[in-house]
Amino acid sequence: SCLHVIEHIGLGRYGDKLNIDGPKIACKELSRVVKLWGYLYLSTPIGRERVCFNAYHVFNPFTILEFCDGLELKEFNMVDDDGKLHKGIKIADYQNNEYSLGMFKFRKI
Repeated sequence: SCLHVIEHIGLGRYGDKLNIDGPKIACKELSRVVKLWGYLYLSTPIGRERVCFNAYHVFNPFTILEFCDGLELKEFNMVDDDGKLHKGIKIADYQNNEYSLGMFKFRKI
């Protein structure tokens, strides 16, 4: 599992080096280490894609799919800007919110 971590990687905030590709590199490594048929549970802020000063990234959910291209998305859940939980939705149905929580369940096949 990787819960609220990737949004902080590469910003130089926790002793890591500045690297705009930090989250992408982290997702590639997570994809690599997941055992065949294993699952990866990943949560991160989603919304209008941006970096909030040096604190965290906010990702478009399609960016997360791109970063985890070696994994199959099995489930996508979201807590929207108003705090409402949306379970089992399609990323294509996602509306560009400002700041929501995306919860991804991937499987390595």
